[in-house]
Amino acid sequence: MILTGTPGVAFRTEPAEKSEMTILVNTTPLVNEIISHRIGMIPIVADPDTFDPALYEFVLDKENNTKDMMDVTAADFKVFMKNPETPLEAPVMVPTETFFPPDPITGETTLITRLRPQWNQSAPNERLSLKAKASISTGTENIRWSPVSQCSYEYTLDTDPDHVEDVFTNWLLTNKKIEKITDLAEDKLAELKREFNTMENQRCYLKNEKGEPINFTFYVESVGTQTIPNIVAAALRACTN
Repeated sequence: MILTGTPGVAFRTEPAEKSEMTILVNTTPLVNEIISHRIGMIPIVADPDTFDPALYEFVLDKENNTKDMMDVTAADFKVFMKNPETPLEAPVMVPTETFFPPDPITGETTLITRLRPQWNQSAPNERLSLKAKASISTGTENIRWSPVSQCSYEYTLDTDPDHVEDVFTNWLLTNKKIEKITDLAEDKLAELKREFNTMENQRCYLKNEKGEPINFTFYVESVGTQTIPNIVAAALRACTN
């Protein structure tokens, strides 16, 4: 449910008949379908519980009139917001970093495409111009709305040394056909323990008297659009619903 039932905010650009993005000009090396897909996969930082898609318009218009390569990134979007109390007034621009914050390490945002310099005087400059709206949905429709990059779980390992030793001994007997540890040289025993600890130790988990797992460890990593507690809470609400 974390992967497919948690709501998020993203651009609906596929399929074409349902696309909420209009490409006005595209003279870049990438065709419209590729541009649409790339923009549709850009994470948008917004709270799906409070975000109103009808209030925002995302506009991108960039042209390369220089002699150098030029990147087109999410930071090039201009975001306009309508005032719901005065819908007839012109929308106001809001800071782009509100929805597309730069990476804290690189200081950059998502790369969309690159505009090449135009050396042919008779050809138009490379340019990308489009407008779009963002929508709220879930990973059930498309994974672009999923707020996580990882969601997995495992049986919680039992660190009790006696249990670990029992599982290791049984593994030696079943898989390696070794009945007595005392028959092994010290270096061979160390080698087998290294092999055991790479994966087989996952079989040593907390269980009840029936041998069933009773404890689970979950791993959830956000793409950066929502916090982990909010994602888990939203998934629990989706399960309840």
